[in-house]
Amino acid sequence: MSLLSRFRKNERGNIAILFGLAVTPAIMGMGLAVDYTRVSNARTELQAAVDAAAVAAAKAAGNMNDDEFEKYTDAFFKQNLGQPSFEFGSFKVERDEKAVVAKGEGTLPTALMAIVPGYETLPVKAEARVEWKSTKIEVAMVLDTTGSMKGNKIAEMRKAAKGLVDILASNEYTTDAARIAVVPFNAQVRIDTKYRNSDWLYAELNDPAYQNRPQYQDAAYQATTRSAWRGCLSNRERAGNYDATIKKASSSSLRQTGHWASTCESNSATITPLTNDFGRLKQDIGSLPAVGATNITLGVSWGLMTLSDEGIFANAAPASREVEKFMIVLTDGDNTVDRVTKYAEPHLPGGTARINDMNQRTALACSTAKSEGIKIYTIRVINGDADLLRNCATDDSKYYDVQNAAELDGVFRNIAMEIGNIRLTN
Repeated sequence: MSLLSRFRKNERGNIAILFGLAVTPAIMGMGLAVDYTRVSNARTELQAAVDAAAVAAAKAAGNMNDDEFEKYTDAFFKQNLGQPSFEFGSFKVERDEKAVVAKGEGTLPTALMAIVPGYETLPVKAEARVEWKSTKIEVAMVLDTTGSMKGNKIAEMRKAAKGLVDILASNEYTTDAARIAVVPFNAQVRIDTKYRNSDWLYAELNDPAYQNRPQYQDAAYQATTRSAWRGCLSNRERAGNYDATIKKASSSSLRQTGHWASTCESNSATITPLTNDFGRLKQDIGSLPAVGATNITLGVSWGLMTLSDEGIFANAAPASREVEKFMIVLTDGDNTVDRVTKYAEPHLPGGTARINDMNQRTALACSTAKSEGIKIYTIRVINGDADLLRNCATDDSKYYDVQNAAELDGVFRNIAMEIGNIRLTN
C-alpha cells in the first residue's frame, strides 16, 4: 500500500482535530463574553461621567458665555472620569434654550476577541440629555431658629440652605425660573414692620401680652401701638391658626394671619418673602440666629403664606400647572410653645396633653399645605417628633432623619437637585 493510501486510511489524530474544531467556537464565545463584560463596564464608567457633566452643564448654562461653558464642562467631565479603563477619545457638550446634550466616546482594546480581524478594539460611547422643565418653582424654606439650634446645628443649616440657593440659582436659565422664601421660626415669626397697617393682622383687646388693635380705637392710640410694634407675630385663634386660606374662614377674627406680639425674641430673624434675589437670600440665611422655643405650626402656616397668592405677601404665583410649589421644614425639637397653651414640657403638669394639642395643629397645617398642592420635605435634626415630621412630608421619600448636622449639606443638595428645574432624560 502506498504511503498516500496509508495516510488516507489512518484515523489516528482525528479526535484531536475534531476537539480543536469544537473548542475553537467555545474559546471565541468565552472571549466574546469577557470582552463584552469589559466594554459594558467601560460604557457604564463613561456614562456616569457624561451624566454628571451634563447635569453640571445644565446648572451652569445660564451663567457662562460659550468659551467659559466649554472650558468648565470639559474640566468637570475629565475630573469625574479620572483614569478610565478604556482609551478616551472625545467629549463635547451642546446647549440651547431647552436642553443640554453631552456626548463622550472612546475605544477599548479587546483581550481575546483581538484574534478576530476587525475586533482589535470595541467602541465605547455615552450620551446624556438634560432638559429644563417648562414649569417654574417656588420654594419656602421653613427653618427652626430656636435656642437648641445654637452652635454646630445652626452653622450647618446656614451652609446647607445657602447651598440650596446656589443650586437653584444656577438652574435659572430662564428668567424667574426659581423663587425662594425663607421662613425662620421659633415661638414666633417676624415680618417687616412695613406690614403694620395690613388688615391681615389681628390682636385681641383682652390679652395683655399682645399689642391690641381693637376695631374702635382712637387714632392716637392706634398710631402709638403700630409704631411700637417690632414685627413679631404669634399664632391665630386655635380653630384657624393652621390655615392660610384665611378669606374662607368662618369668622372675621379667623381671617387674620396672626396676633401682634408686644415683645420679640431677642434678634429674631425676619421672614424673606419669595424672591429671586439670591444674594439677598444668602445674606439673610447667613445671619439667622438661634433663640427661643418651638412652634412648628407657626412655621408651616407662614411657609404656606409665602407660597400663597393671597394674604399679607400675595406675591406668589397662582396655583397652576406652570408653577410647582415646595416647602422644606427643618426642626431639631418638639413643639413647646404657642399663644394658647404657653409653655409645654412632658414633665410639667398637663404638658403631654398640651404638646399633643400643638402636634395636632401642626399636622393640620401640613395637611392644609399639601391640599394646596405644595410638596413638603421635612428634616429632623437629631431630636424632635419623628412621626409628626414623617407624616407632615408628602411621602416617606421626602422625610430625612439627620443624626449629624454635618449631613445637612448633602440633604439640602439632594432636595435641590430633585426640585430643581432640570431633569436627566437619557
